[in-house]
Amino acid sequence: MLKAAPMGKLARSNEQKSLGPDRFTPSTVAVREHRTRERADRIIDQFVERFTEKDFFPEDGEDALFSLLVQLPDWPADLSIRIHNENDEVLAVFLEGSDESVVQDSIVLTQNVDAYIVPDNVQVADDEPLLRWVFSQLPAGSSVGMGGNFPGSSSDAGRIVTLREQIAGLAKDQRPLLFDALVAADEGTSKGQLDTRARNPFLPLWVRQQTPLSPALSALCALCPEVPAGRLEELLQQMPLTEQEEADFLNNLVLPDAFGEAMNISLDEWSNSLAIDGLSRTRSFN
Repeated sequence: MLKAAPMGKLARSNEQKSLGPDRFTPSTVAVREHRTRERADRIIDQFVERFTEKDFFPEDGEDALFSLLVQLPDWPADLSIRIHNENDEVLAVFLEGSDESVVQDSIVLTQNVDAYIVPDNVQVADDEPLLRWVFSQLPAGSSVGMGGNFPGSSSDAGRIVTLREQIAGLAKDQRPLLFDALVAADEGTSKGQLDTRARNPFLPLWVRQQTPLSPALSALCALCPEVPAGRLEELLQQMPLTEQEEADFLNNLVLPDAFGEAMNISLDEWSNSLAIDGLSRTRSFN
């Protein structure tokens, strides 16, 4: 049996290394992780390079937009953005900080299959409908989008121009943190999900979980907070723990030798892929 330790302290023995990947080979999870990183980079590139364009929104970038909005300097700390479905169930909550008890007001957006919708009695603007809806729900006297130095900058249209510039600048300045948040959020991670994870400001405060984490997977995520949950989940699928082994792990942090060996091989692959990725892009670990 092997005593589990936090990532980076679970060293492989020479005997384990000599076994190579024959005993365990991580499957397509590495490909999925690569695609997730590519998606995050694509979304950020579009924010940085094109978000100042009128009516432009990055494909599949709505959650990133809300994460950026609540981190703008003038965004009220007590104002959240809540995403609901058409049954009025909460799908996600975005907030500047991590304490929902400070919330005094919320901007509510309703999401259907492929768009955001407004109540039937609300007239939708022809241009910038999403951002105009956000502005219509801001508290009176809000300074969000203010600060532009051009004719008409204090109008809603002018404030949207300034807001777009601010968001593009924030995405550029905070790219490494935003990238980490998009990668983690792809697996449903939120600020309040796991106390052991670094609370990246660009993560949503809360997201509706489709499938709760199993006790063993939750424990592995706590043990290796930087490792994608999907990789650890696949590890458990390929190397399932018996009932007794799971009890030993949950109660004593003890893992079977074969599982520990497989885990080290998987983490080696993950570390190597991150190192290669970091050669071409600026990441938070560089």
